[in-house]
Amino acid sequence: KAFANAPAGTKALWEQAVAADKAADYVAAQAAFGQLLQQSLTAEQQTAVQNASSADGERLLAAFNKGDPAAQKAMETLRHQDKRRSPIPAGTR
Repeated sequence: KAFANAPAGTKALWEQAVAADKAADYVAAQAAFGQLLQQSLTAEQQTAVQNASSADGERLLAAFNKGDPAAQKAMETLRHQDKRRSPIPAGTR
């Protein structure tokens, strides 16, 4: 609903994120949600993305804690991606 009147690219990315979330493709969902948060969004859209991303993360954690192999692999992939993202050192901007 929040993305009904969004630009085509933003709307498509939202739909991609939601589809990945529904398919329990946690890595793709989190990547798409992250990309959306980098865009200029309305307050309503930003809230929708944050809520959907949090809910996806909670489902991932629950599946991981139940020993779901796909969730364990997704968690490993997401942790590895986070390690590769290092902060920009001060004074290099």
